[in-house]
Amino acid sequence: MHLTRPISIWGMTGVGKSTVAPLLAEQLGVDVVDLDAQIVAAAGCTIPEIWATEGEAGFRAREAAALDALYADPTPRVIALGGGALLAA
Repeated sequence: MHLTRPISIWGMTGVGKSTVAPLLAEQLGVDVVDLDAQIVAAAGCTIPEIWATEGEAGFRAREAAALDALYADPTPRVIALGGGALLAA
């Protein structure tokens, strides 16, 4: 299979997105992006710290912006979304 656009994996917390996404990416020969890890790297702090200082609205805004940036780039890859990522999309 030749992937021509990103694939997103979504599910609630604990269902295995972070386990399945790298396995799928390996099978497809593409990179994997963990949305939560990308948010943490950009923020320079943990998700609980973001929630404590910015609340859910602040975190969801960061999440939506990161996801928009990923989807703006059509590079084939597997994206593991956070459980609430589709709420703000």
